[in-house]
Amino acid sequence: MKKIFPLTFSLALMALMALMASCAGHYRKPESIQEKMTRYTAKDDGINLVPDYYSFERFSAGRRPASKKQKSTPSLNYNNKKLYFLTLYGQLVDLQAYSKYTTPEINICSNFHSVHLNFKNQFKEQLLLKTPLKAISYDFKKFNDDTFLALHPELALPVTAENIYPRVKDLLMSKNPKPSKDVVLNALDIHLTKTYNEIKELCEHGNSQNYYIFENLMTYINQQNNFKSSKKNLKFLMKTTLFSNMALIKSFKKYPTKKRLKGPSRGLASVKGNDQQVFSNEVITRLQADWSRDYLKKINNKR
Repeated sequence: MKKIFPLTFSLALMALMALMASCAGHYRKPESIQEKMTRYTAKDDGINLVPDYYSFERFSAGRRPASKKQKSTPSLNYNNKKLYFLTLYGQLVDLQAYSKYTTPEINICSNFHSVHLNFKNQFKEQLLLKTPLKAISYDFKKFNDDTFLALHPELALPVTAENIYPRVKDLLMSKNPKPSKDVVLNALDIHLTKTYNEIKELCEHGNSQNYYIFENLMTYINQQNNFKSSKKNLKFLMKTTLFSNMALIKSFKKYPTKKRLKGPSRGLASVKGNDQQVFSNEVITRLQADWSRDYLKKINNKR
């Protein structure tokens, strides 16, 4: 027994040391929010994949004077989830006005019951609004220019529902490209379907993967001393579906549309009060990204 015990003890000690070494070898430093935002690329089927949008190389040149900073509307007291839901719902309505496709109506939304009903009552006429895009054309020689691509965010829309590639730009640069308008509208319809599915997910579960991205970005921004205008920070903003949809809506507004088929006005942006522009302004304010308004303004002015 005297010989067996030391041997048994030694084996146990060696096993314990091996286990500790194994655990130490597999230890990974917790990932920062910035690292999560940088590497994020959605791949799961059935969720609203955020497209891989382009950004300016030197966006920091266009800074906005502090005196012109737009303030949040005092009466807009929604929490982040309600603001996200209402903004996304309004963007769905605004974007589908440019397409002949209309997503199914959402009749039940248990997690946002009150704000959902108020939204439908206030914008019931806009829900049927249709002014489809009539023509879209691009200078293909500029498809290697990041600034041009950033000012035309629809070129980054995926042309399949399963992944973020290929994009509109990729299809237009292929050997047998289809007309630009057909490719863009097809990608827009896919985007509308994914946005509609996310809204349904929000109604059923109260959150979505893209909502968590939005919350993570706000947390990251709050940890910074100053969320300045830069290519990297604009790229972060474009990873949130709320901001990237703002860019898409601005871009589509510069193209000619067909005669209005239904509805009393151009869209939610023309409605006074608690409208899409108010929601968008509140989102930008909470993201502390007032400088991004310059980017949105450039999209709408540049062909």
